[in-house]
Amino acid sequence: MQIYLDHSATTKPRPEAIAAAQAVFKEQWGNPSSLHDWGQRSATVLETARMQVAGLLNAFNPESIVFTSGGTEANNLAIMGVARQYSTPQHMIISSVEHSAINEPAKLLERWGWQVTKLPVNRYGRVNPLDLQASLQSNTV
Repeated sequence: MQIYLDHSATTKPRPEAIAAAQAVFKEQWGNPSSLHDWGQRSATVLETARMQVAGLLNAFNPESIVFTSGGTEANNLAIMGVARQYSTPQHMIISSVEHSAINEPAKLLERWGWQVTKLPVNRYGRVNPLDLQASLQSNTV
């Protein structure tokens, strides 16, 4: 018997999610950025999904919901999106056990002059809040 213990990376989709995706792949496969009918139908499906997710998250503005291809892209978008708001390098804090989707953008920021503090974790993988507090600087973002 096999036991799958990597649900944080990939979780088997529910049958309802598979059915919904298959319906879109079969019937609404157009490029949602295109002006033709297939694209416009896909755009409607995409915007409906955006509004549904916004509703589930109680997001004030559905346009603030951005779909990505996965966690790595989402992490990069978040980290680099925040970093690019600053004209000069700042300081960021990560844990010493981060996934490469966090470590690699942090390394890039370090090459750009950012200061990156890596906090140790305990045997449960948790950062000590006192270490975090002690690492905060006036330019921590």
